[in-house]
Amino acid sequence: MPPSSLHEISDQLAALLSELGQDDTAITLTHRGQALATLSPRSDPLSPRDPETLFTETERLFRLGHWEWDEVEDRCIYCSPEFARLHGTTVEAFLRQVRSGDRAYGWVHPEDRARYDAAWRRLEETREGYDIEYRLLRVDGAVLPVREVAKAVFSADGYLERSFGFVQDLTGRRDDQQDLSAHAHLLRQIADLADLGYWIWDEVEDRCVFCSDTLAKTLGMSVEQYMLNYARGDKLMKAVHPDDRAGYLEAVQRAFDRRAFYDVSFRRLDHSGSYRHFRERGAPVFDADGRLVRSIGTLQDITAAKGVEEGLRVAAQDLEARVAARTKALQRANSLLESEIAGHMRARQALKDSESHLQAFIENSPMGIGIKDKEGRYLLVNPVVERLFGMPAEKLIGFPVGAHGPKALAAQIEAQDRAVLASGQADTREISAVVKGAPLTFLAYKFPILDETGTTTALGLIDVDVTEQKRAEASLRASEKRYRDLFEESPLPILEEDWSPVKVMLEDLRAAGVTDLLRHFQNNEADLKQAYEIARSIGVSQAAVKLYRAADKAELAAFITWEEADPDTKRGYAETLAALYDGAQRYTYEAIERAMDDQPLVIRIRVVLPRGHLEDWSRVLISIEDITDYRAAEERLRQAQKMEVVGQLTGGVAHDFNNLLAIIQGNAELLAERTEGCESLIRPIVHAAERGGELTHGLLAFSRRQPLMPQAVDVMALMEGMLDILRRTLGETIEIAFRAPPALWHAMADPGQLETALLNLAVNARDAMPAGGRLIVACENRQLTAATGAVDLEVAAGDYVAICVCDGGCGMTAAVREHAFEPFFTTKEIRRGSGLGLSMVYGFAKQSGGQVTIQSEPEQGTTVKIFLPRAVPKANAPMSGPAEDLLAGSGEPILVIEDDPDVRRLAGRLLQTMGYRVTAVPDAAAAWDLLAAGNPVSLVLSDVVLPGGTSGPAFAAELQTTRPDLPVIFMSGYPADEAGRDSLLRPDQVLLNKPFQRSALAKAIRQALG
Repeated sequence: MPPSSLHEISDQLAALLSELGQDDTAITLTHRGQALATLSPRSDPLSPRDPETLFTETERLFRLGHWEWDEVEDRCIYCSPEFARLHGTTVEAFLRQVRSGDRAYGWVHPEDRARYDAAWRRLEETREGYDIEYRLLRVDGAVLPVREVAKAVFSADGYLERSFGFVQDLTGRRDDQQDLSAHAHLLRQIADLADLGYWIWDEVEDRCVFCSDTLAKTLGMSVEQYMLNYARGDKLMKAVHPDDRAGYLEAVQRAFDRRAFYDVSFRRLDHSGSYRHFRERGAPVFDADGRLVRSIGTLQDITAAKGVEEGLRVAAQDLEARVAARTKALQRANSLLESEIAGHMRARQALKDSESHLQAFIENSPMGIGIKDKEGRYLLVNPVVERLFGMPAEKLIGFPVGAHGPKALAAQIEAQDRAVLASGQADTREISAVVKGAPLTFLAYKFPILDETGTTTALGLIDVDVTEQKRAEASLRASEKRYRDLFEESPLPILEEDWSPVKVMLEDLRAAGVTDLLRHFQNNEADLKQAYEIARSIGVSQAAVKLYRAADKAELAAFITWEEADPDTKRGYAETLAALYDGAQRYTYEAIERAMDDQPLVIRIRVVLPRGHLEDWSRVLISIEDITDYRAAEERLRQAQKMEVVGQLTGGVAHDFNNLLAIIQGNAELLAERTEGCESLIRPIVHAAERGGELTHGLLAFSRRQPLMPQAVDVMALMEGMLDILRRTLGETIEIAFRAPPALWHAMADPGQLETALLNLAVNARDAMPAGGRLIVACENRQLTAATGAVDLEVAAGDYVAICVCDGGCGMTAAVREHAFEPFFTTKEIRRGSGLGLSMVYGFAKQSGGQVTIQSEPEQGTTVKIFLPRAVPKANAPMSGPAEDLLAGSGEPILVIEDDPDVRRLAGRLLQTMGYRVTAVPDAAAAWDLLAAGNPVSLVLSDVVLPGGTSGPAFAAELQTTRPDLPVIFMSGYPADEAGRDSLLRPDQVLLNKPFQRSALAKAIRQALG
C-alpha cells in the first residue's frame, strides 16, 4: 500500500539509506543516462536527515508534484514546491487561495472537467484510486498536460477522511509522442504510396489470419474476398503460377529452416484471372520453445515497374513496424511512474532510430524525395532531387525551385503545388524541361502532409526520373512506325496475328495426353477449327488486300474464315501448329486457295515466330508469296522440256528411218529399171517408202528439224487459195469462214508448211464436228511485249500475225489438252489418225520462231492459235522453166560424202545410172585428201551429219574459201542436227530429204551444174 503522507515516504527513504549505509555507502540518481545527484548518509546534503530536501529535489528532477487533501474539512493541507510550481504559484499562495471545489474546477481544463469529476466519483465508490491525464490550467493562463495518480484514506466506518496523490508534467512526453506519431503518419503515407500489402499467416493451422486492405486491393478484391479465396495454404498455392510454385516453396522453406527472412518474386493470379508479377518478403516467428507458430510478410505488385519502388515499400514497412513496437512499449510502461520514465526514454530512442532510418531511406532512395512548405520553399531534399534539378541542396533548401532553377521547370512545379493545396488531394503529373542543356522528364507525385486536425502543413513530393524511359518510348514509337510503314508498303503480303490463345490450347491438349498434334488435328477437325478461329488478327498489309482482290482490310478479314479456307490451308495450318509447338521458329508450306473473285491462287506461306515471342506466341508474322505464275511457268517449262526430249528422240528416229527408207526407195527404183514385168511388186515398195517418208516428215516437223524455206507470206491470200481443198476435205456439212483486218501483216514462214498446218487443224475440226458445224479461221495483228504476253508465250517481244482456228466441236478435257502436242497421241479410232497432226503444227510454229496455244473445254469447242513473226513482203523469185533431160549426165565427176555404207553405195549407183562418174568417201577427212591429191570434182553430194567432229555445212563453208566455184548439195534425214546451226536453210543451199526420188536427185544436180 502506498505511503499515507510525505513524511511517511521520507521516513521510508531514510530507513532505506540507513540499511544501505556505512560511511562509504552512496546512491546515485540518474536520468537519461546522466548523473543527477549522489545521496550519502553522512556527507551528502541530500541525506536522510533532510528528507524534505531530498523529495523536493526528486520532484523537481522528475517534474512530479505531491499534494494532500483533508476531505473532512475539504481543504488542501499540503502541497510540494513542485506541485505549486506546476500551478504557476508558490506553496503559500496555493494553500491560501485554494478553497473547497477548486481542485475540480479551478485548475482542470473545462473540456476535461467531466472526466476528472467522473474519476473522483469512481474513487469514492470503488476506493481503488484513479490515474488520469488531463490539461492543467496554470495561474498564468498556460496549459500543461499532466498525469495525476491519487489514493484515498477511509475511516473504519467507511467515511472518506483524507486523499493524497502525485501530479506529473507530461509536456516532454507528449511532444515526443506527437513527433513520433507525425513521423509514423508520414511513413504510413509513404508505405501506402508504395502500394505494399501486409499479411500474417498461422503456420500451425496453415491459414491466413490477417490481410491488409492494400494487399487485397493489389489483387483486385476486398479483404473479405481474399480471406474467402486464399485463407488456406492449398488455395493460395493454386493461385501461384505452376512454373513458380517450386521456387516459391523452396525459398520459404529455406528461410524457415534458417530462421531468416526470405525475398522471392513469382507470378500469381489476380481477381481477373490474369497472372501478374509479385515480390513477397516474409519471416518466420517462433515461440519460446522454438516452434514455428506463424509467419509475417509483405506482398508487392511489381508488374509495372519491378524493383523501382521496392526500397521505399520495404523501408516504410520496417519503419512502421519499429514505430508501432516502440509506441506499444510506451503504452505498456504507463502503469508505474518508473516504467513511464523508462518508456519515455525508449520512445525518444525509437524516435531517434526512426529519424535515422527515415533519413537513410530518403538519402539512398532511387527516387527524388522532398518536403516543401506551403509557400513552395524546400524544407528537405535528397540527392536525387539535387541531381534532377541540377542544383546542390544549399540552393534548394529555403528557396522555391524558381529562385535558382529554370523558369519553365519552376512554372510546372508551382502549378502542381497550387493544385494540391487547392484540392487537398495527391496529384501525379509528368513534368518536362531542359536542365543545364539536357532534356529532363520526371513523374512528379505530390501529396499534402496533414497535422492531427487534418490541416495541410506541408507538401511531400516523390519524383521518378523517366527521361531514359521516355527516350526509349519515343525510339520504340519511331521504330514501330517504321515497322508499320514497312508492313503497309511491303510488296509482299503480310499478316500479323496473336496466337497466344492457340498456344494455351495446345498446352491443354498436351496436358490431356495428346502427343501427336498433327495426327490429332487430322482426326479431330473441330479442334483444328477452334485453333484457327481463336487466333487474333493484329494487322493486314495492303499487299494482302490486293492479293486476295478485296476492297479493303475489313472485307478481307471477313473473308478469311474457317468456312472459306481451302483444304490445303487447313492442312498447312495443322502442320504449322505441330512444328512450332515442337520447337520450330518458322514453317513454310504451299497451298492452293481462292481469291475473293474465285480465281485460284497458288501461294507459299511462311510462318515466323519473332524471337521475343517464342514463349507465348503473342506475335506471329505470316508472309504470303504468290507463286501462281511461277508454278505455271514451271509447268510450261516442264512441258517444254518434255516436248524437247520427245522431239530429240523423234528427230533421231526420223533421221535413221530416212536413211533406211532412202536405201529401200533407191534400190526399188533401180530394180524397176532392170526388171521387167515386176512393176506390180516394186510399186508397193516405192509407195510404202513414200508413206514412210511422210511419217518421218511429221516427226521432223514436231522436232522442229524439217526443212523450211521461210519467206514473207500473205496469210489471207494463202487461205483463200486453200478454200477449195478445205471444202473438199471438210465436206458440205461444215461451213468455213475467214476473218482478217484489211491491213493484215505478212508472216515470215514456209508457205507450204503453213498450208499443211492449217489443213491438219481443219481435219481435226472436222473430226470434232461429225454432225457438222462451223469452222472459223481468223487472223489479227498482235504486238507482244513483256506486259502483253510475250513472256507467257515464251516468244521474243515483237510483231506477230495470230491465226486462230476455231470450231464448235466436242472440245477437250484438261487431261487431253496436256498431251495434245505430243507425237502419236490421239483420241481418234485406230487407223483414223497417226497422232502427228498437232505435233507437226507445234513443231512448225516453234521452228518458225512463233508459238501455238490451245483453248478448249468439253462440249465448248476448240480454238488453236498460231503466232508467226511478222515479215516485210518481198517479190517472189521467178519460177524456173521446165528442165530438159534432167536424168542425162555427161560423165561429170561427183564426190559423195556419206558415213552410212549402204546409203553411200546407193548414191553411187544412182549417180552412175544417170551418167556421172562417182567417187564415194565416208568422211570429210577422206574428201580433203582426195581434193588435195588433185582429183577432178565438179560437184559434192554430202550428208549433213558427218563423223569426225564436223558436218556437211561446215565442210562446205571451208570449201568455199578454196573452191568457191564448186557446188554442194546436202542430203539428210533432217537438215539441222549439226550444233549451232540455224534450222532454216539459206536460199543458196540445196537439201534433199531422205528418202528422195532419183528424179529429185537428178534435178538438183542438173540445177547445181547449170
